[in-house]
Amino acid sequence: MGPTNEKCPFCESDQIVRGVCQTCGREDGRIPEVSDAEQGQQVVHETEEGSEPWGSNLPGRVRPQQGLLGALLITTVLFLSCAVCFLPGDKPETTRTPADSVQEKIDAQFSPWDGSHRRLVSEVQRRLNDPGSFEHLETKTLKGTGYPKTFIVRMEYTAKNAFGGRVRKYVLVEVSVDTGQIVEVLGEG
Repeated sequence: MGPTNEKCPFCESDQIVRGVCQTCGREDGRIPEVSDAEQGQQVVHETEEGSEPWGSNLPGRVRPQQGLLGALLITTVLFLSCAVCFLPGDKPETTRTPADSVQEKIDAQFSPWDGSHRRLVSEVQRRLNDPGSFEHLETKTLKGTGYPKTFIVRMEYTAKNAFGGRVRKYVLVEVSVDTGQIVEVLGEG
């Protein structure tokens, strides 16, 4: 199928073959007509280097080899960027203070799921009429007068009372930083 008498809407060239301008390489938006004889055959034109499919040497067209090299280059750059970011010697050394150690000991006593103090929950459930009705609402910590050896925990919860009604309660306790044991019950309500 040779050039048509139509003009390219982009560059005004009359070299349009199968809907592609041979001057600028853009498609004109039409579906090209293909004869039964041309179906399944690739249209080839002669160049100085040899035969290549139409559009393979036109500006703006990317050859498959170029796309693969580009992807490989991008992957390599990303890998090297990540490797440089995570080199072990690049991070500044942080000095640990005793307060960091105390805070880690305190944090280890709490549930990562709901933030409750594990030992306090088990102690409260042990004292309830219906331990299965216990629902943790909120837990807060405070630094008390015994800090850094002890700290204060205030936990709010709901549970069923002896009559089967759900009640909202709280407990305030002093807890050992090192062992996590309840040192003293400061208040309930």
